[in-house]
Amino acid sequence: MSNVDALVDLVGDFTQAKKWKGKITQVGELTKRLTENLDRTCLMDVTLTQDYAALAGLIGETQPQMQRWKHHLLELVAPTRPAWAAADLAEIAGFGADRHGHFALLPVAGTTMRLRWIPAGRFLMGSPLSEQGRDSDESPVEVTITQGFWMAETETTQRQWQALMSSNPSDWLGEDHPVERVSHDDALAFCARLAASGSGLRVRLPNEAEWEYACRAGSQKPFSSFQGDLDLAYAATVGWMNSSSD
Repeated sequence: MSNVDALVDLVGDFTQAKKWKGKITQVGELTKRLTENLDRTCLMDVTLTQDYAALAGLIGETQPQMQRWKHHLLELVAPTRPAWAAADLAEIAGFGADRHGHFALLPVAGTTMRLRWIPAGRFLMGSPLSEQGRDSDESPVEVTITQGFWMAETETTQRQWQALMSSNPSDWLGEDHPVERVSHDDALAFCARLAASGSGLRVRLPNEAEWEYACRAGSQKPFSSFQGDLDLAYAATVGWMNSSSD
């Protein structure tokens, strides 16, 4: 007996049974797409809202899963402007969005630090067995980030460190270069001083899961900006490593 036959036995109407079967199939497809895509992204995609709206039209929005997806979509669409965000000046926005997502400028002792909004979601932390260059302790584990957070767009620059800490321990000097030769304790001291600077922002270092989630930016590949397999030649163009640093 087919699924349609079983529905006919229940409702006594072949046409109605066909409609029900079509809706059940559609609900399954939409749920699968939202589970695979919405839970694993921190970038907005119009198809996500379309899929959610279609599914809500079929089953409503009262289920906990639908409520969680709705909250995530709202985070992707428009996080609230934080109180600490710098005021808009001429062509420089203190809060806004671009193709990479939402950003806010945090005032730092006469300069600024650009932070990116990282919405809540799920991702596979680690790497598949087939990935080149992986270590044995990187087996994939699904991780849930329960709350969105703001994270600096780049490493702390020497300009930012100098402005807040009144020193620059770096060997490779340059105001826009990353600060280096700092210890974990130094980094914690920077966070504490930044938190005490009057912004009202709670500042800490990201944990390992938050760091990987943000860097992946919704990708399951080695690089968020490159969807192919790991290539050490490409890696040298997007970051410093032994073969590309002096």
